[in-house]
Amino acid sequence: MRFIEPWSQTKELPFIRTNPEPGYNYMNFEWIDREVQINDSRDQKDTFSIDEHGFAYTDDIEGATQEMLDVLRENDGERIREKYYPHIEHLVKKQTGASQVIIFDHTSRKRRPELGTYENPTGKEQPATMADVSISVWRPLRGPVQDWPLATMDYRTCNEDLIYPTDLLDKTDDYRGQTSDEVYFEILRDTFQQIDLVHRLAKSHPEDLALVESSAGVQEVFKSGRTQIASLLGVEGLHQIANSASVLRLYHTLGVRYATLTHECHNAFADSATPPVPQHHGLSPAGRALVHEMNRMGMLVDLAHVSHEAMRDALAETRAPVIFSHSSAFALCHHERNVPDDVLDLVRLNAGVVMVSFYPEYTRCADPGQADIADVADHIQYIGHRIGYQHVGLGSDFDGMPTGVRGLEDVSHYADLIRILLERGVSVKELAGVIGGNVLRALGAAEDVAASMAKEEPLEDSVKPFFS
Repeated sequence: MRFIEPWSQTKELPFIRTNPEPGYNYMNFEWIDREVQINDSRDQKDTFSIDEHGFAYTDDIEGATQEMLDVLRENDGERIREKYYPHIEHLVKKQTGASQVIIFDHTSRKRRPELGTYENPTGKEQPATMADVSISVWRPLRGPVQDWPLATMDYRTCNEDLIYPTDLLDKTDDYRGQTSDEVYFEILRDTFQQIDLVHRLAKSHPEDLALVESSAGVQEVFKSGRTQIASLLGVEGLHQIANSASVLRLYHTLGVRYATLTHECHNAFADSATPPVPQHHGLSPAGRALVHEMNRMGMLVDLAHVSHEAMRDALAETRAPVIFSHSSAFALCHHERNVPDDVLDLVRLNAGVVMVSFYPEYTRCADPGQADIADVADHIQYIGHRIGYQHVGLGSDFDGMPTGVRGLEDVSHYADLIRILLERGVSVKELAGVIGGNVLRALGAAEDVAASMAKEEPLEDSVKPFFS
């Protein structure tokens, strides 16, 4: 296996830079190949347990049917939840003795190890007295795995001295632009820490980052010719505001200019796309009030991650354009995270923007491992043809996925995507909007709506008495 060995003379975290400036190193570590013994544990499966080793094996296929395997191979999300989830719930209960099992998500892994399983990082609201353990269940679909096996490790054998934090950054002067740093932690402290970190990064690296708070601020940085990236703050999921409009206003004061109504779980304001059972069937009354408050503040409403019902409710409620910060076309990939046609039509009426994601599972549902840059272009063109290119943007989600689609693995391939779209007949003017102009227009419109609502009173929280 290949390991990172940091240079002894460097004080920086291990990094990789593309096209470094004169005087800067390309990297500050060496790749060290080391022999590692990897054992086929199938003959020793009875010696491992979740409690002692962090993983376990089972040959238990009770209740498994050919229909289940066919559904898995088709990768149809709705049918997987209907046909396969109950079987897995029963299996986990039987193996662990758990009294309740909640399945958050699933991923189909095909050969490439970077497309492995992942767990929901936000969890699900449950009684505080309930013990909660996250378990990933992995099952080969086509017989014994001969190559690209899924590797697991006994956590007790891991030497902490061999683990290094890294700073793998892609620094290329040719790719100036705008990024949005998303923070999505459940605890208020963690969210404030992340916002503070971005502020400190911008302050300590003024040659690279410019923290901006308006559409005009982004335009000023871009037109200045400086080699800075204009950075907007966003909060991904309103589980981070402790059900308080006051907290959201404080985020706005610190520079947050868009907020995703949900992440991977339902919250007090809206239903997420991920859990199969809705809680509010769209927005709750509190969610409708908060959308109004976001309009009053000039904070963009982000509908990525919300359920289709919540999309429709929010579009009916908002006075300002909305964005989908990283979603694609449901018509091309039937994933609940994508935007159905009737909602696209509402986005056109709203003057909103759907920022197409590069996430393989949202790009080519039937075979995510084969998703490529041409598929992303298909989503852009589908939305552009249906509702106009002035409603399309780019929302890569590079920080939220193991790997991008083939040919669009990182930001250095943006030019390839633009070239493909030009070759397909998309105009330069249309692409100028897609690569950033449309989102800035939506943000500017949200700022105008806020100005028109300046005399309206803020949404008040229920405040506990100081003495009770």
